[in-house]
Amino acid sequence: MIKKFGSSQLRGLFWAAAETRNFDNFKHIMEKIKEFNTEAHEWLSNIDFGHWTMSKFDTEVKVEHITNNFVESFNDWIDDHRYKPPIELLEGIRMQHTSMMYARKVTAERWDFKLTPKVHHKIQELLKRARHARVTRVGNDEFQVDYDTKSCTVRLNEGYCICGQWQARGIPCLHAAACINTTRADISDYCSPYFTTEMWKKSFEGIMHPIPDESIWPEFNDEKLLPPLVRRPPGRPKKHRRRRVAGEERPLPHLLEKQKCRKGVSSTKKCKNCK
Repeated sequence: MIKKFGSSQLRGLFWAAAETRNFDNFKHIMEKIKEFNTEAHEWLSNIDFGHWTMSKFDTEVKVEHITNNFVESFNDWIDDHRYKPPIELLEGIRMQHTSMMYARKVTAERWDFKLTPKVHHKIQELLKRARHARVTRVGNDEFQVDYDTKSCTVRLNEGYCICGQWQARGIPCLHAAACINTTRADISDYCSPYFTTEMWKKSFEGIMHPIPDESIWPEFNDEKLLPPLVRRPPGRPKKHRRRRVAGEERPLPHLLEKQKCRKGVSSTKKCKNCK
């Protein structure tokens, strides 16, 4: 969008609209975008809000990320295998997953907290900040929280805060944490089960069993599988060079073998008369 419409101010408004968890606040920001650039507002309005603003994300997912960094991290993680033949590619990824799952399973056995360490640390920092909020109890489980010039409604028994962060992330927001401080309850009881150590252990308790060498695989009388027909796509290929094998050094330009064209000129490049 920034490449299409430019402006750093528009970029700030876009990210504010994407990151807000409250739909009323989202509509307010969209009005600001409309005042700033009507074309940008129309372009964003034609995209399903559920694809880019957290205020319309499914609250059952419990996520706080709106970028594709997960995909980029995975691509970087399997970078050593990405350009190998299919069987070697799958075997390399399988071995990496096998080692990762066992390592995480062993690591989780040492955890003593109900929540995973990262979430536990985040919660403790949140509780410290929540001490500066002013909490007014208006019912058994309903509160008004005033913090940083904003006033929010919180209902602990429903897991609800009007800011929307608690519902979207699955971790109490600062307003909810302030209420939990007031009631002296255990904040881990108000977190989604997704972030518990027990759930982490369940995620990695499975085993990826070893696969024997290809030479002792069973034989089947199935039809021979042929590779797909490859048709060269239009345009310039992304990569022309041959990939070097492990340990092979890159040749220096001045050591390249020189070639002679039909005119007898010695060069590493061919002239227009050479084919």
